[in-house]
Amino acid sequence: RISDAIAQNRQISFVYNSYDINLKLQPRKADNYKYIVNPYYLVANNGRYYLIANHSRHDDISHYRVDKITNVYILDDTPARPLRTLPDYANGYDLPRHMAEHIYMFSGKSTYITMRIEPFMMDDIIDWFGKDFSILESNENHITIALHCNEEAMLYWALQYGKYVEILQPDSLREKL
Repeated sequence: RISDAIAQNRQISFVYNSYDINLKLQPRKADNYKYIVNPYYLVANNGRYYLIANHSRHDDISHYRVDKITNVYILDDTPARPLRTLPDYANGYDLPRHMAEHIYMFSGKSTYITMRIEPFMMDDIIDWFGKDFSILESNENHITIALHCNEEAMLYWALQYGKYVEILQPDSLREKL
């Protein structure tokens, strides 16, 4: 439906979701809030598909993970707003440049890592590590998880999310941070 809407130059509505602690998708906003967007591109980046669109209430570009979108409807009576009518995109949009950003590639052995995160970080954990991790402890303020990852990759990842993540083990990684 998203591809069809782009081809037909039509707006779409959908529910946008996040993962909860049970690894289930749940609507991000109350009452199954419907996002209404002007869709422009479907792109693949780091093994995930994204919708690049303009939310109908704003004058900028937003990115939505396609696998977190549900209940998609094409708004047949509403043409999509042209990308060039957005203030920052009057001269065009450089899609290849955008797609080349934030690539992480590390090799080497994986190690057992435990960390404490804030609950809202579940989406980021699943984005980066999939669902192959264990929840060791959970309360309303923190979640302690264990997973296997390359230590060097985890160093850069933890630096990126620094104030929301505390590495507990291994000691060598904790000391580096």
